[in-house]
Amino acid sequence: MPGTDVDKTSPEYLWSEPKMKEVIELWELTPSDTQKLFILKAKLKNVHHLWNSPDVIMGFVSTGGWETAEQRFRKMIQWRLDNKVDALLTEFKPNPLILDNSCVAFLKNYDHQGDPIYLERGGALDVKGLLKRFPREELMRHAIWLREVQCNGAWLDEYERRQGRGVRSITVVYDLKDLSTRHLHPNVLGFFQELMQLTDDYYPGPIKRMIIIRAPHIFRFAWKTIKGFFSEESQSKMIFADSDYLAELGKWMDVDVLPQCINPDGHGETAIGMPKYMQGGQIPDHIGEGGVGYHAVGSGLSEASSPADDSSTDESASEEEVEQLMAGLHLTQVPAKA
Repeated sequence: MPGTDVDKTSPEYLWSEPKMKEVIELWELTPSDTQKLFILKAKLKNVHHLWNSPDVIMGFVSTGGWETAEQRFRKMIQWRLDNKVDALLTEFKPNPLILDNSCVAFLKNYDHQGDPIYLERGGALDVKGLLKRFPREELMRHAIWLREVQCNGAWLDEYERRQGRGVRSITVVYDLKDLSTRHLHPNVLGFFQELMQLTDDYYPGPIKRMIIIRAPHIFRFAWKTIKGFFSEESQSKMIFADSDYLAELGKWMDVDVLPQCINPDGHGETAIGMPKYMQGGQIPDHIGEGGVGYHAVGSGLSEASSPADDSSTDESASEEEVEQLMAGLHLTQVPAKA
């Protein structure tokens, strides 16, 4: 019927009474906080964008407080418009080599409290090899596309169907197996730092804990440099598991929900719409610029792939060599958020 079409980008639709009630209950807002949310609703009435919703706003509130939420939200919207981010899900086609070596995904099943589990295999990701073969801008574009998939993907609909509620917080499992001096190259750390800043600025989300597993000896030296990338609040949520990492993970989740790259006896899978393969590994020499020579067979790159393009620095490097490398880094530090 004429005149009955609903503008799903309008504040009236996105901030409807049922949606507000759902968010207030999910976040267990006090009467005072509920009033602050309604004030933000009024202030943002002129922002016609699909991301102008109480769900998104609460992400900013949970990571920076009510005072800065509006400013940070408006900055995010302008960034999306300036960089045409809204079109990524329909227009961007990820390179198969980058996709098969992303090593990040939400898992199909959840932690003990019914919240999502996000797995990232930082040690298996060959950022140095990717930077050698792709422009930095393309890798960053891919990373943004991945975040769009994580924020808008089919896995969210599946989560709400199974749990009967939206996502409030997540458990992060960060795997550092195979971390080496390749990961400590200034270009790699600089890219990692830039990506973290982008995530903090434009994709804030309430992480309730980050469990760091299988950290090799070299991590002690790397941590001296990279800990400055994290705010004190983020550091307070980190749990460093010892060698019996499955026991630590078992405190927070059924370890059977983990994939075999983490738990050899696990049966876990990545969530619907997430990158399926998490093997990672160093990219072989024969794969050229832009991924030429790579055949996406749906299995990613295993850790036992052909000789890599750089085997001169690995976990066996001496403590003196690592300290010399770390001392030689000259990164522009991005101030961490409080």
